[in-house]
Amino acid sequence: MEGEEAANPVPRTEVSADIMNKVKELVLSGKRDEAVELYSHEANISKEEAAKAVRVIYERIETRILLDRPLSTAGAMFSMILLTLFFVSGYYGIIADIDSSFLNILAWILFIFSGLSLLSVSRTIITTIKYLPGKWTAARILKFAKIGERKNIIIFRLLLEVMPENGEHFQAQTNLPVRKNSINLIETGREISVKYLPNDRSSVIASLKQNK
Repeated sequence: MEGEEAANPVPRTEVSADIMNKVKELVLSGKRDEAVELYSHEANISKEEAAKAVRVIYERIETRILLDRPLSTAGAMFSMILLTLFFVSGYYGIIADIDSSFLNILAWILFIFSGLSLLSVSRTIITTIKYLPGKWTAARILKFAKIGERKNIIIFRLLLEVMPENGEHFQAQTNLPVRKNSINLIETGREISVKYLPNDRSSVIASLKQNK
């Protein structure tokens, strides 16, 4: 019997989109062990294999969370410099007729460098533009859970009570990367600042600074 089982292992089962969403939600709720249990059961794989799969899922979520943050003031200024450099070097490298081959090569190098740099922060730039219509308002932390960490950054999932100055309070969830030396600021009842889209209250970004 043991030989037959080894020769005919239990086949893996393809995990449905609904189950994957549940796994992601468990990861976002800081319940990594439950996510591993669920994935292991649904995919018919060992917990070790499931743990590796959930780790990959988490890393993708983590990368998206970090890239979907808005630009800081310094980041916005640096992006403007890169954008200016991109257009100026592009003009001199592609359009302008430069006699010096050295300057032409330099313009191309700067054009490629600035273009790749802008591409690396493109999601952050898009998020910043997306939330421009929003206004910073106060919110209170109702619950929080640690999702994971990367180097000196810890990522939390927050349940917030958003308190607009002119409007009804409402609840929303968001993810917030926090430096380790600031984790004491994550506590139930603390007021922080959030921005939300006027036509989509489910989409919220948060800052540990109090209402700006």
